This record gives sequence, structure tokens and C-alpha cells, in this order.
Amino acid sequence: SRTRVSRHSTTHATAMAPALTPRSIPHIFDNPNDPSFSPIVQVFDIKPLAAKTGERRFRILCSDGDHAAQGLLSTSMNELVDAGRVNKFTIMKLKEYTVQEVSKKMCVRGFLSRCRVCGHREGGVSEGVNGGF
Repeated sequence: SRTRVSRHSTTHATAMAPALTPRSIPHIFDNPNDPSFSPIVQVFDIKPLAAKTGERRFRILCSDGDHAAQGLLSTSMNELVDAGRVNKFTIMKLKEYTVQEVSKKMCVRGFLSRCRVCGHREGGVSEGVNGGF
């Protein structure tokens, strides 16, 4: 199968990276309490937030290839960021997440409270990422 990557990219997905789950971002918002749904998404961006309580937090932007959503990593996931296992272009299977409205926007809080890192897709995500951020 062919992998869609950014038109600015000159690299392709690694053979180890699984396919992203189509329309998983809308499904997460439409069915926020579906414990059986464990989509595969890609990290589009990750940034540290200013620590207000002394705990480091990271904001994350994930994509299903067509849609994107931002959220916060649970502090229990900091060790994966520190070890370089979760970074830009990481492919992951979400195991546990919580959807909350933040400032009149839907946001996935604790988007990565539990996940399995599946690989990396160097060179970006697909074009045409819609809404959610």
C-alpha cells in the first residue's frame, strides 16, 4: 500500500509503521466513552507546557491522516518523551484517553494516558489535515 506524506517530504514510511486508523479523530469526539476503540494515530507535533504545578506537561497534536486533535499527555507518559520514544512523527496505538471541552473547544485531555508506540513515519503525515486544533 502507498503511504501519503507531505508534498514537501522526500522520505517515505518505514516498513514497520502500521497504517493510521481512518477517521479516528472524529470517532473519538463522537464516541468519547468507547473503551473498545484503540486507534492508531501519528504525532504531528509535541511541545512542552509551562509547569504551573511543578509537573512537566506536554501538549500533543495527533493526526489520523485526515483530521487532527490536540491534547495533553498524562505526566506518566513523560518518561516516553524523555527517552525519545514519543516525538514528532511517532505512530502510536491509543489505549486510554479522555475527551473534555476546553475554552469552548473539544480537546482530548490525557490523549496519551496509555498507548503502545508502533513506530515512526519520517517525513510527515498526509496532506489535508482538517480541524480539531
